Amino acid sequence: MVVNKALKKEFLDLVESGLPGVQAAKQVGVSVRTMERAREKDEQFGKDWHDARLEGARKRQSELETEAWRRAVKGTKKPVYQGGKKVGAITEYSNTLLMFLIKAEARRAGDDSFVERSDVTSRGDKVEAGVIVVGRRHTDEDEWHAEHSKS
Repeated sequence: MVVNKALKKEFLDLVESGLPGVQAAKQVGVSVRTMERAREKDEQFGKDWHDARLEGARKRQSELETEAWRRAVKGTKKPVYQGGKKVGAITEYSNTLLMFLIKAEARRAGDDSFVERSDVTSRGDKVEAGVIVVGRRHTDEDEWHAEHSKS
């Protein structure tokens, strides 16, 4: 099958929107292998596909971060049942997602001083508790500030 410019553009637009190549190819009516062969024959199409994949990945990442933030900060409503009847709802928040968002934001800001430690207490085959601790790494600068702020 000949992959013309219009088909390539439609495919690239779908990939750039965040659709994986396999799904984008299916949506334009060809196999991903057909698109891969076109990429092998057309260097510019290969570069454009690469750029579209990067942009699509950025968009997916943004969508995932938005959803993670919503679940961590705004929470999700979970129904509460009593006697088989729905009597209300509670809001559950995700501390785990919040931890990952904090760490990601710290990395973006260039702050690598956050550390993570997992402690799991178990007895036999049963896990009693799992704790994830995220905190700031203690630095010499922290000591200097603590020492010199005492008056």
